[in-house]
Amino acid sequence: MWEEENNKLILASASPRRKAILELMGLKFAIIKPKGLQENSKGNPYQAVEANSEAKAVWAAEHIKSGTGLFCGFDTIVYFNNKVWGKPSSRREAFELLTQMSGRR
Repeated sequence: MWEEENNKLILASASPRRKAILELMGLKFAIIKPKGLQENSKGNPYQAVEANSEAKAVWAAEHIKSGTGLFCGFDTIVYFNNKVWGKPSSRREAFELLTQMSGRR
């Protein structure tokens, strides 16, 4: 059973979007930003997202010293044309990717 006074929701993410979503849901939570994790972007995209999400939650659990909590790790990838696309490093790269994806599923 979850007892809020003894436990807390811990978001293992640096994403401002994930923070905003939890706030919109009215949840109380703490944030810890995983550092030094090597994200997996190879192979099956579903497995990569699951592995990355789990690694973030585990990292957070290992670095929180006090109490217990529900650790939430999330990951998002773009999988297009049988390739996992990393985060664009510039506006130009983002524009090129969006142009290639435009009108496709």
